[in-house]
Amino acid sequence: MKVVLIEPSHWHFPLYRDAIKKLKLDVIGVSDKSVEKGKKIADQFGCAFFENFHQLVKQKDFDFAFAFGRHVDMPAIGESLIKKGTPFAMEKPCGTKLDDVKRLRELAEKNDIFVSIPFIFRCSDLYEEIRKHERGIPSDFKHLCFRFIAGPPSRYEKVQCAWMLDKEVAGGGCTMNLAVHFVDFFLLLTGSDVQTVYALMNNRTHHKGIEDYSLMVLTAKDGTVGVVETGYTFLQTPGDQREACFSFRSGKNYYVISRETSRVISQADGEPKDHDLGVSIESDIFYPVFVERTIDDFRHNRKPLAGLGDMEKVMRIIEAAYVSADRGLPIVLGYGH
Repeated sequence: MKVVLIEPSHWHFPLYRDAIKKLKLDVIGVSDKSVEKGKKIADQFGCAFFENFHQLVKQKDFDFAFAFGRHVDMPAIGESLIKKGTPFAMEKPCGTKLDDVKRLRELAEKNDIFVSIPFIFRCSDLYEEIRKHERGIPSDFKHLCFRFIAGPPSRYEKVQCAWMLDKEVAGGGCTMNLAVHFVDFFLLLTGSDVQTVYALMNNRTHHKGIEDYSLMVLTAKDGTVGVVETGYTFLQTPGDQREACFSFRSGKNYYVISRETSRVISQADGEPKDHDLGVSIESDIFYPVFVERTIDDFRHNRKPLAGLGDMEKVMRIIEAAYVSADRGLPIVLGYGH
């Protein structure tokens, strides 16, 4: 399979690289605005380098693309691949606003193009364990809480991705970058649309142009409540990169997942019993799984793990969160248009 890499100077690309090599995909081209980093990646694969993705898409014939890039550039990258008729995987959020994603989704559907989005908790051990204990997903969840506090914004500057601190280019901060994963997981586990969104955000820790702390409260149409807390406020050390912990209550089970523990307390058979789930909350380990699953789905003509329709649902909620934080009021979502 001939593949190309578009804007792999993105900080997530190293999480894809080993899986691409393991699958023995034939990387025939790389394009990147960051010329120095892009050329190094092209040299690693022994392939041609292009400074402009339009040139790569025009000059190369390939079977699949892995697309990254600045959030503001993603709609143009996606549109060029769709118009060429090429399937691809694209990093979230696929744009800086809902209209970007909606337009891509409509274009991809019209042209019947396979597009895969790395909502990586969908291919996690945690998801598989929840499915087993709930005997299927979606399930009867009552409330879900996600807390994921990452390191400071300076880490993006260190890997030459300072554009992540520019709201016009990135679309936002930790809400746009991190919360999308947990909003998607909430939708996946509950199977219910979100009716109201209330959010609080600030940049009081680092005083950058993007929020470095965000708290979202989601209320689903069936009454389920979700809390999504994200930030760039963790004080990183060489051995400790982030704080992450989740807790969920369903009809019969209570889940507690963190770096120290992963357990479910189940009342399925009489008195509550505590079970070790034996899963990891370290999200980075699931990107290689995503790459392998995406290629396998494409080769076998299956729908992707998550697609642009899923990204659109999440972006609708994320956009509402920014409006809510700006106005200081909950936002009621409408799905009739």
